[in-house]
Amino acid sequence: MSYFNRKYLIDEKIPKEISRNIFVPAEKAELDEIDVKIGLKLSKNSRASLQELAKEAGITPEAVSYRIKKLEKLGLIHHWIKVNLEKIGFYYFKAIFSLRNITAKRLQDFVGHGENHPNVIYLIQEIGLADVHFDFEVQGMEELRKIMDEIKEKFSDIIDSCEILTISKEHKLNYSLQI
Repeated sequence: MSYFNRKYLIDEKIPKEISRNIFVPAEKAELDEIDVKIGLKLSKNSRASLQELAKEAGITPEAVSYRIKKLEKLGLIHHWIKVNLEKIGFYYFKAIFSLRNITAKRLQDFVGHGENHPNVIYLIQEIGLADVHFDFEVQGMEELRKIMDEIKEKFSDIIDSCEILTISKEHKLNYSLQI
């Protein structure tokens, strides 16, 4: 699964290295009880002050700041901003593609098209009922239709079927740290 920055919101070209692969195996981090307390508190309230976190963990605010930086460096804490798409006139759709007669080159072209499209924010390749998912944020059905027509025209030789889902609500997931 790959996550892409919202390129459609700015005019500048975002370097590809800013996009991230999610669910990449990582080495297990060594955490102590204080790290876990800080991580759990932040997962429940990411706006908690250093003073609140210090009181919860039983250490100084300076020590909390140091530990948060360490957790960020280890990749255990990421900064995510939730955008209310409706307030800026955008909607969230998922296109689920089943492919046929696919070669490595055509799959690479298809995935590359999704990776470089400014409105694609997630891209998932899977083994199963479908092959590739593109998650789009667009200004409405007309923009989605234009994008889908372009994709279907460019990749008509490999697209077997496509299902479009409207995403009306995203739920916040709370991943708790484990020792």
